[in-house]
Amino acid sequence: MQMRNGGPITDVAVDRTGFRIAAVSDVNCELNVWDLRNRNCLARMQNVHRSMPTSCEFTPDNRSIITTSTDGSVKSIDYECGRALITLRDHKHAVSSACLTTDGRLLATTSWDRSILLYDLQTGAYRNQGPTVLTGAHQGSISCSSMSAAGDILVTGGLDKLIIVWDPDKGHHVLSLNGHKDWVNTVKISTDERVVLSASKDKTIRLWDVLSRERMTTGTMVDTHAKVNKSKTSRAPPVPMVRGRLEYSAFVPSRLLTPMFSVNFGLGPTSKVRCLVHRKSNLIPLLVYYTMSRFS
Repeated sequence: MQMRNGGPITDVAVDRTGFRIAAVSDVNCELNVWDLRNRNCLARMQNVHRSMPTSCEFTPDNRSIITTSTDGSVKSIDYECGRALITLRDHKHAVSSACLTTDGRLLATTSWDRSILLYDLQTGAYRNQGPTVLTGAHQGSISCSSMSAAGDILVTGGLDKLIIVWDPDKGHHVLSLNGHKDWVNTVKISTDERVVLSASKDKTIRLWDVLSRERMTTGTMVDTHAKVNKSKTSRAPPVPMVRGRLEYSAFVPSRLLTPMFSVNFGLGPTSKVRCLVHRKSNLIPLLVYYTMSRFS
């Protein structure tokens, strides 16, 4: 399935129903929203930020989209009426990602300034007291984030190749996951909070068992002309027709789309991990499914 966007895509998001998809792009700082059922464009907004948007995320009610930008701002945009409901400018550098709890109470943002900011949107206390700041674990810019449904676990990835697991309530990190050989582009935590999915510039997808602190398996995406990765930790064959580094990933509803192709991680026929991966392109999206039931 392909849908045209105005320029190079910097992030995509799927709403909680699995029927709507949003994308932000560099050209004209665009935000676009489509209905996957009929492929209609529901919204097309330009200049949502002053410089390149870096991420987008639907709010739990699916009425707004949280966007971040290299201009250092975070916005909550009502895409139906085309205006920003909230604008935050507390980071000192480009904002790389944002994530929300399922009730929309807690918002976490990450930045190239190596900090994580937490906003309680329910009480609005950040307006007077400022956001809660988490720092000290990453040794470089933070590139991505994912939060558990209740907000008790926050996972971040960075240019330092590390994945950090945080306890937002206590305000400190509890676990560091080291294994990627290049910067981490995306992290997602599963709904049962047991598994973290990560994708990196090193062209690998990794699944981490957060409870045992071990990497469970690795899938590798390589250029079709590249040599097959024969390392013992790589149980997935190269995916055909995909070039370049892995950019983004997500656990997605099984009904979303028919897989364009599948890769078996070797964890058994009953397992079902589903992930969405796309690369920077004018076409949206490139979808890859990995299936495994123990994490559904």
